[in-house]
Amino acid sequence: MNTSIQAQTFRREMRWAEKLLWHHLRNRKMAGCKFRRQYSIGPYVLDFFCYESKLAIELDGRQHGELKAQVHDAKRDRYLKIHGIRIKRIWNFQLRENLDGVLAGIRMALEELMESPHSVPLTPGSAKALRPGERERESFTKIQPSDKVNVTCLVIS
Repeated sequence: MNTSIQAQTFRREMRWAEKLLWHHLRNRKMAGCKFRRQYSIGPYVLDFFCYESKLAIELDGRQHGELKAQVHDAKRDRYLKIHGIRIKRIWNFQLRENLDGVLAGIRMALEELMESPHSVPLTPGSAKALRPGERERESFTKIQPSDKVNVTCLVIS
């Protein structure tokens, strides 16, 4: 299935965890950053993505604990890492049990990424007006295979 069509389907059929987190991310509520939900990048659809900070937030249910899903997630994370995207993985139960802690962790990550001298946050108007696929290829060509890109995980207990 085409990732654009898949993303549209996911947007229409949000799970409880996505609805809850989206309520706190939408309309620049989180550190003034604009998030998109079910955003397609290459062959993947991200649960939430902030283009300015290049932060992806992935909500993981029980199925992500299975070996097949872990292999898929690792492949996906490598792809995103090559494109300079940082990933925050959050278990669904963490939203239910510690929503304030999860939100605080996301806020701290955003503030760190926006202030980091190693990241070059993109602001509206700083990139040429290209289709999303073109913008992704452009950022891909700037990253060399030998470049190190940090991928961090958010684990809140």
